[in-house]
Amino acid sequence: MGAWVSAAADLRWIEQPAFGTAGAGLPNWKLAYRVPEACAALGYKRSKLYEIIKAGRLAIKKDGACTIILRTELERYLNSLPCRAVGSCTPGVR
Repeated sequence: MGAWVSAAADLRWIEQPAFGTAGAGLPNWKLAYRVPEACAALGYKRSKLYEIIKAGRLAIKKDGACTIILRTELERYLNSLPCRAVGSCTPGVR
């Protein structure tokens, strides 16, 4: 995955880490996500994500009509989920 970057009339391809290279499947170079990106990162359907938002378990930001979810908020939400199997969680995380 990458992006075209223009600097002083020089067009170059800049490589960016692939999805899933940091933490919980979130690229470490992105600070915020739109709803479709957050759904893809979490593996949730759109309706499930909005259900979590409506319940107040995931905070969002708005920029006009655009819904933005901060990377740190997605990580906080994931870390707040309970562990189901013994030994499957990082020490100190519920």
